[in-house]
Formats: sequence, structure tokens, C-alpha cells
Amino acid sequence: MAIREISALEFDEVNCVHLSIVPASGDIYVIAYNGPDGGGFVKTVAIRPNGSMSGVIDSLEFETSLAWTVDIIYVRKNIYLIGFQGPDNDGWLKTIRIEDTGAIGATFIDSKEIDTDYGRYFSMLHKGKGVCALAYQRTANRGTLKTIYVGEKGEISSAIDSLDFDVTLGAFPHLIPIASNVYAIAYTGPDSDGWLKTVTIDEDGIIGGAVIDSLEFDDTYCHSPRITYVSGIIYAIAYQGTAIGGGGFIKTVDIADNGTIGSVKSSLEFDTLRGSSPSIVRGTNNIFFIVYSGPSDDGFAKTVKILEKGIISNVIDTLEFDLINCVNPEIVCISNEPREVYAVAYSGSDSDGFLKTIGIPVYCLDIKGLSIPYEDLDRTKELHAILVNLSPTSKDAGAAGEVVIEVGYDLAA
Repeated sequence: MAIREISALEFDEVNCVHLSIVPASGDIYVIAYNGPDGGGFVKTVAIRPNGSMSGVIDSLEFETSLAWTVDIIYVRKNIYLIGFQGPDNDGWLKTIRIEDTGAIGATFIDSKEIDTDYGRYFSMLHKGKGVCALAYQRTANRGTLKTIYVGEKGEISSAIDSLDFDVTLGAFPHLIPIASNVYAIAYTGPDSDGWLKTVTIDEDGIIGGAVIDSLEFDDTYCHSPRITYVSGIIYAIAYQGTAIGGGGFIKTVDIADNGTIGSVKSSLEFDTLRGSSPSIVRGTNNIFFIVYSGPSDDGFAKTVKILEKGIISNVIDTLEFDLINCVNPEIVCISNEPREVYAVAYSGSDSDGFLKTIGIPVYCLDIKGLSIPYEDLDRTKELHAILVNLSPTSKDAGAAGEVVIEVGYDLAA
């Protein structure tokens, strides 16, 4: 389960902070970020399933004045929605068009000042049929949830509905779906602690009048939490804890389909020195990848295993993918077959924009002189072998140690 770096690309050689990366069509991925001179930029790149990358395909400056804490999501028919802290530090939304080839429209389609007082740390999702939900921090540090509609041509409606999910502090919210019309928001709340709340949003974008349930999952400190689905009703939250510049933590909690939140099931401090701005994604076989800014502001990737009951293993493997600087990394899954490949976008050396692919290598074993008569029942003309590591410690390919080959086959009649 050793993590390895595959490929690297510097997609902006001038400036990049507060970025967001999402898949588009096929091998095309979209990166939105705060770029040179504080403006808002979108770029497209091609990332192949093996982790190799091309250069930048196309680029658009969607905001020339100010674009901080940028988030981007796909909505419909090549239309993408961008949320950001814009001019006058207000909350802004813009739509753009990106073709399947990665070509970006010459300008944005529509623009909406969704909050005329203040708006930052956007976390958005597309509920369906053009209805989008956005959680963000507004004036007086309140945590706010709003819904809007994006039309087939990219036109943006005024807010459909709104709910302040925390009137004291709602920083760094992360919004995800739970079931049907139930959604969860993990965020930094009162006393800078870690909070989790559930709400309802119906098909028309109408938000329930009150929070369904609430849990203070860390009563000491929480910065930039990210929540993801594990299995059943188990969810995992990765965040920086302890204090500013503190260690990195991951915790699991129950969230029922009706929005009821259980207690913390398991906890792991995956980095005792520093675990800033973690981003987490699910791999295969209950393995989760966490990327973050670690000690000395370097870029780290770690894997942990989370069992069905929410029990978290110790760290399985670690990769220091940037030895100079890594700020606000974001990870997305590129491919799970034939090898696990992930892309990490981040602000790196000289605050430039970097994209790296990492993954778990797949090794092939060629055995000569092996003769086993067998019947090709699945008509693949292939003999499949499973390598079983009998040692309690992991081994890299070529390392010393016994490896047993287990061959499964059906006896001919």
C-alpha cells in the first residue's frame, strides 16, 4: 500500500491560492482559484487514468477584481457554478461554460451578488435539476445556507431560501448530501470548536425552518473540517485540531438518513505536529487518502483504513509529495483501476499553482515455467494470481521476504 508520486504540473507560474478542483468530461479536470493580481481564474487540464498529465488546455479570468475562497461545481450541460468572496468582500456567484474538450467560454455567462454584506468560504453542491445549495460564512461570522437555481443556459436566480445554521460562528463550512433531502454541514463553530449539523432541502430548494440535529465533535479546537461518506451511516471528518498550527485529526460519526447525529465513534491523530487544511477522499477497500500541509508547510499524503463500524486504523503509509511548500491542498480520485490514482492541486513554492498525481503502484509478476492445466470458464484466456503478504510488515516491490502466490481455479469435471 505504498503511496508514490506519479507526475507533476505547474499550472500557474505567478500565483495561486484558495483553489478548487473538479472532474469535467473524460480525462478533463477543472481548477478554479485566486490567481495573479487577486483575480479569479479557471483552467482545464487533462489527467489520464495512469496519472500522466498534459499542460493547461484553456484558461479564463472570470473575475478581474477580487476572488478569494473559490469553489466550483458542475451543474448541467457543460455549465459550471463558481462561488467566491468577491468585490467589497461580498458573496458572488458566476457561471461559465466548459466544453467536453476542455475549451472554456470566452467570458462568464451570468453573475449574481448573492450576499451584499459579506461572503467567504463557499461550499456548494448541485441538488438536481438546476437547484444548488451553498454554505458560507457571512457578516458577523454567521454560518449561512442558501439555495439558488441555475438555468439551462447558465442564468442564476436570486436566492430561493436561506437559513442561518449558526448565528455565532460558521467558518469553513463543508456541505455534503446524506439521504434524499437531508444534508450535513461540518464547520468551525462557537469557541473555534468542531461542529456538525444536519438540515433539510427539498426538491424545489426550500430549506427546513430549523436545524435537524447538532453535534460538537471537538470541544477544544477545529480548523477547516472536511466530511466524507464511509459506509452505512458512518461518516469521517478530517480537520486540524488542538490549536492554530496544531495536529491533524480524523473522527468518525453516525448520521442516520433522517438527519439524527450519533456520538463520535473513533478518533485518530494522523499527524501530531501539524495537519493544516486536510482534504480527504475515499479509495478502495475502505482505504482513505488524506492530503494536508504538514510540518514545515510541506505537502503530505497519508492513508488510513476505516472499518464498517467506524473504527479507524493507524496510519498505513505516508508520502511527502512536496518538500518545499504546500498550502490548501485538494484531492480528487482519477482512477481506481487498474491502479489507484489521485490528483492533488495546491499552492506551492512561490505561491504558484501545482498539480501532482499520486497513487498506489500495481506490480506484475512474470512466472516462467509454470504449467497448470485449467478450464477457461470465464473465456478471458487469463490466469489470475493473488499475492499474499505473510509478513506483518508491508513490503515494497523487490524487497526481501517471502511472498506466496495463491492460485484459484475450478477443477475440470
